[in-house]
This record gives sequence, structure tokens and C-alpha cells, in this order.
Amino acid sequence: MIERRRTRILGQETIRRLLSEATRAALARRPARTGFARRAGMPFAATQSLITSYDKSDVRFTYDLGGPGATDNDITMINGNDQSFKQVSQELRLQSTGKGPLRWIAGFYYFHESSLLGQNMGFGPFNGGTGAGGAAALLLLAGDPYSNQAAFSIARLKNEVLSPYGQVEYDISRKVTVSFGLRYTDDKKRAPSLFVGNVGTGTLGRDQFRSNEVIGSLAGGLPLCDLDGDGNLAGGTPDNRGKPCSQILSPDDIRAKEWGGKVGIDFKLADDTLLYVSASRGFRSGKHDIEFFHGPQTGFAREDQQVETLDAFEVGLKSELFDRTLVLNAAVFYYIWKDQQFFDVNPNTGPVFINVPESQLKGAEIELRWNPGSGFSAQLSGGFLDSEVTDAGTDPSGLVQKGHALPFAPKYSANALVAKEFEIGDNKLRLQADLQYLSKSKGFLRDVNYVDAIGSSVFLNTRATWSFGADHRYDLSVYATNLTGQTRCEYKRDLFAFSGAAYCLPNSGRTLFGAEARVKF
Repeated sequence: MIERRRTRILGQETIRRLLSEATRAALARRPARTGFARRAGMPFAATQSLITSYDKSDVRFTYDLGGPGATDNDITMINGNDQSFKQVSQELRLQSTGKGPLRWIAGFYYFHESSLLGQNMGFGPFNGGTGAGGAAALLLLAGDPYSNQAAFSIARLKNEVLSPYGQVEYDISRKVTVSFGLRYTDDKKRAPSLFVGNVGTGTLGRDQFRSNEVIGSLAGGLPLCDLDGDGNLAGGTPDNRGKPCSQILSPDDIRAKEWGGKVGIDFKLADDTLLYVSASRGFRSGKHDIEFFHGPQTGFAREDQQVETLDAFEVGLKSELFDRTLVLNAAVFYYIWKDQQFFDVNPNTGPVFINVPESQLKGAEIELRWNPGSGFSAQLSGGFLDSEVTDAGTDPSGLVQKGHALPFAPKYSANALVAKEFEIGDNKLRLQADLQYLSKSKGFLRDVNYVDAIGSSVFLNTRATWSFGADHRYDLSVYATNLTGQTRCEYKRDLFAFSGAAYCLPNSGRTLFGAEARVKF
């Protein structure tokens, strides 16, 4: 029997966005979860599942964004991040077990997160240059005295999600099945406290990590940033923007009440071939703007992000051929994205959150999996993606350009994998190699001279795994990643307004060798 599950090549990030932001963030941030599940027979031919999870993590990291620029100024910019997260989720799910033509699933999902997100940007000494980038930075930050200060924000955030859902499948005939799913989501975000300001850093060592505690101690006793209550957005007012100051803000709640769902129809062309058609809608809730550069400490307006929606349409074919030794999957898809959320850097005012009014994506994917036996397996997949901003809105900043491709959306991609398993007594040895190709793509939502392009890349990885114990419970692996030594920008930023340069966050650019051990419970 052919299952409807399939592995997407280009669409992984797209599909993740179909989830609410809270769920998506949990999946993206956490490498593992703990919890339990309970199943019990029900008198109406259904099973019950109860899944609970709890996560707590603390994250601290620093980016060095400084260095010589294209102009005659040098600037030291150190971005510090001190974050903590606590998450609890609960899901109750009922699933039918009857053998009739009707199958259904219904459930309720609850999620709660409390977080403390601190970020700051510290500026070291300027060299006094007068290039465009340096001049903009000095003007923004109230002159050279600011070169020993840090702009900061420390936000306490709460996120609560309530989401009932259900899905029904019905066999119209032996060859045709229709499905309908619906989900309602109430996503509420609160920011009980947003502490912002500018602090002097002259007493700190250049390499000292500026934690939330350190920033808080430096901010004690400072005057308010916004003295006249006008939001500190107009020039010439008697405020302390760009100067040492601190202030506690109380942003409005952000709440999204949205419906999402999916309709589909499956045609069983043969016992080993399935054709399907589907249409679905998902959304991503808005979020608070807690950037260190937005607020009365700098005079630049805070801009919370709006809800983002995605309508997805797909036609696909799944088949299992030659006694299931060969799997062939193919699909074409078309997406309409409205108010897609992006983080960018305005060359004139610094970091900004934006919603792209509308963009469209269309593409195709094909996947081959071959398992001829004797422990050998191979996979080959490829994809094509065409993305375009179809509505740039009326944003005067020009950050979004109509007709431009979406950033980090390569037009072509391909993956190949070969593996061989050896049975050695009661143990198993698996040797594997995989190759990934990504074509060049754009780095921004607009043309930005020479910094817009992201080059093509090829990555080669290998792994050897020894499995032993009862039911191969234990795994010992050695691996090598990026044997091609490929370098690639994970993302780019236009920082000409601050340092006269562009910024690239690169991958390691080197081959990584490692080992790991796993125990299955």
C-alpha cells in the first residue's frame, strides 16, 4: 500500500511555516524532547493519545559585525544575545480504528512559552573617518561619545496557543478517496516588559560578554529616553535618544485567531500508483518588534509584524514499482504567500521587520529510491523552484522590489545518497555517502549591487555506523561533513549605513570530522 507521506526537497522551510509560530519555533530550536504517550482502547473504535512535553534552555552567543568598511571608517560592532526559554505543550488526540470507508482524527493542542530575550549592540572606538557609513552611524548614535556605548533591549515574552483540529477521510470507491481537514488556532503573544536603552561600556573589557545582568547593572539610575512622551521619533525634541538612558515599555498584545485546513482527493491508478491533488491554507502569527535599534533609545519606530498566510496547491504522483524495490515520487506545486515575514536591514535606519504583501512560488520535485536488496540502497532527487515578489506594496524604503526572487530560494537543487549495510553476526555496519547541490540564489528582496547573490554550492558528507545489542539498540558512528570544503553565506546583511560594508554569516567552510553514540529506548 502506498503511503501519502513524502520527503520534500525544496519545500521543507515552506511546510514548516504552515505551523503556528509557537509550534514552528519549538521544532526549530529544540533538538530533542521528552514526554510520554498513552493509548487506550475506546468503545467507539478509536484510540486516545496524550502527549506532553517540557523544554527549558538557555542560549548565549555573540556576533562580531565590525571591521574595515568600503569607506574610510573602521567600526567595532559586537552583537550580544542572552536568551532563555521555557516551554510546555499538551496534545490530546483521538483517532478512529474502524475498518470502514470513513476514517477520522480529532484533537486539541495547547502550547505555552515564557522567554527572556536580551540583545545588545556594542560600539567600540571609531577611527574618526568621514565615509558615508561612518557618518550615518555617528549621526544615528549621537556622535563619537556613543562609540563606547551599547544599545539594548531585554524583553519578557509570553506566548499561549490553543488549537482544536480534525480531519476526515472517506473512500468514495476502491480507487477514490477524499479528505478534509480543519484547524482553528488562537495564538496570543504578550510582552509584559520591554526594557530598552543605551548604556556606557567604557568600563567593560572588549571581550567581556554583555549578559542581561551586566546590561541591567549599567542601566541603573539612568534618565528616561523619552522625556516628552512623543515616542521620541521627531528630531529636535528634548529627549535622550542616542545618549545613556533606559526605559520600560509595555507593548500591546498581539493576537491571531485564524482558520487553516486542507482538502484533497486521491486516485488509485493501480495497486502501486497513486495520484493526488490537494489545496491547503496555513498561517504564521505576528510577533513583537523587540530589536535593540527600535524604540525611544534610538528614535526609530517599533514595527510589530502582521499575520502571514500561505495558500498551497499541489498535484503529485507516488508509485512503488518492481516489487517495491523502486519508489518514484513526483509533484508540482504553486504557493501564494501573503504578508510574508522578513527581517532585513534598512541602509538608512538599521534593522527592520517587514511584511511582503504578496509573493508566489511554483516548482516541481522528483524523487527516486532504489532498494535492490543485499543491503544496498540509493536515492536521487531534484527540484526546480521559481519564486517572485508579485506585490511590493508602497514601502518608501525600497527594501522590497516587485519581480525580485525570494532570498535563499535556489532555482535548482539536487540530492544523491548511496548506502550499504553489512550483517556481521548479530550486528550491523552501515556505510553512507550523500551529495547536495544548490544553485545560486538571491540574498535580499531587492537588488543590492554585488552583495545580492548567493553562490552555488556542493556538499559531500560521509558516515559509518556500527549497530549492536538487542534489536540494535546501540549505535556508534563516525562521520565527515563538507568534504568538498564548500564555503557559503548562511545569510547576508547590508550594513553600509553603519560600517560601509556588507555582512556575510558564513558556514564553517571546512571539513568537520566527528563521532557520536546513540541509545534507543
